[in-house]
Amino acid sequence: MSTTTAWHTIREASMISGLPESTLRYYEQIGIIAPITRDPSSGHRAYSDVDLERLTTVS
Repeated sequence: MSTTTAWHTIREASMISGLPESTLRYYEQIGIIAPITRDPSSGHRAYSDVDLERLTTVS
């Protein structure tokens, strides 16, 4: 049995959580949320469904 993880951009995470992108970056910087996984090819943040659940709780 294999499980797949859905990955979301910071824009999608912002829209889902209701928090601005700048706030998501700030929360990661000061440790309110754990460091977000980075896409190895681009270096962009890749938010998982678990990350989004945490952001929704924080918001």
